[in-house]
Amino acid sequence: KNPLPKGKELIMIESFYGGENRYNTEYEIFNAAGITVLSPSPRGSAGFGRDFAAMNDKDLGGNEIIDIIYCADYISKKLDVPAERIGLFGMSGGYATMRLVTFPGEVNGNKASFKFGFGIETAGFCDIIYQHMHSNIPDWTALEAGDPVKDAARLIDRSPLYHAEKLTGPLLLLHGNHDNRVDIEGSRLLDRKLTHLNLPHRYVEFEGLGHGIKGVDNNRKFYYECFRFLDEIESGK
Repeated sequence: KNPLPKGKELIMIESFYGGENRYNTEYEIFNAAGITVLSPSPRGSAGFGRDFAAMNDKDLGGNEIIDIIYCADYISKKLDVPAERIGLFGMSGGYATMRLVTFPGEVNGNKASFKFGFGIETAGFCDIIYQHMHSNIPDWTALEAGDPVKDAARLIDRSPLYHAEKLTGPLLLLHGNHDNRVDIEGSRLLDRKLTHLNLPHRYVEFEGLGHGIKGVDNNRKFYYECFRFLDEIESGK
């Protein structure tokens, strides 16, 4: 209702689990700050039947990433907002956020690019094989991404850790250190790699927190860190 002024606009695209027809507190908080939120349903999303949900099985980091890039291009043109003011966010879907800001430009023979201005990833993984070996749901990565042995080369290529040098804009990494679904090394590994490459990012760890942001104090810290980061993006620092 009260968007940021022209030239200061921010658009945030949810990656990966989006598009659900439900009230979402996180969207409303960002909206209240004048930020536009786009929550797309790329292939593999729930809510459109079994076949649609299965469209990215064994293709994690593949064509659903192309879908989100097309969504970014669409909203950029529709609202006349440049790419540097369009970012990504995702809880657990932090993998997709990291994949998109380090995307090498082609997957499955499909070429696409969008120079995202920033990203906020929460509880994501940057190495698919590491995630498979250290998660309490390894069957999920096997279904979504493929076999960590037979498909190792493809899984490595689709892991943001190995394309970190392509980072398109500042990245905020947020993770609880008691997460047994997505091991905290999923964020620590990329933090160390980006530090080594001297690329813009910030890493914030939540003591004792599992998978997701739970509790008043943790939510206060989460949104403080998000808006501190977004203030810097909005001001062009």
